[in-house]
Amino acid sequence: MSSAYATSADGLTWDWHGTVLEGRAGRWDARGARLTTVLPDGRAGYDGRASAEENWFERTGLARLSGEPGRFVPDEEGPVADVRYLHVLALPDGGHRIWYEARLPDESHELRTELIHS
Repeated sequence: MSSAYATSADGLTWDWHGTVLEGRAGRWDARGARLTTVLPDGRAGYDGRASAEENWFERTGLARLSGEPGRFVPDEEGPVADVRYLHVLALPDGGHRIWYEARLPDESHELRTELIHS
């Protein structure tokens, strides 16, 4: 699992830009890195997992721009939260609305949202 992107001016013809984030061998995100949100400070949140057995139990890590246009590299620390599919929306008042999937004790997931005031 990796993250890549393409752009289109008309939705019919696409320009492929390639991989922008991938997992790291031997780390908590070795099996994959799925970009889920770009944060207001330019970093990104991403889902990662170490193995195929961890499918459905991805965790959220942070990545920063690498210096190459559009490409991210994972921060050195491990995951920052035991959630997946993080999305952050900046609000006009300066706050943020976040959404994510949280794992429950029975290993199912629920969608949650929070309002973060500035």
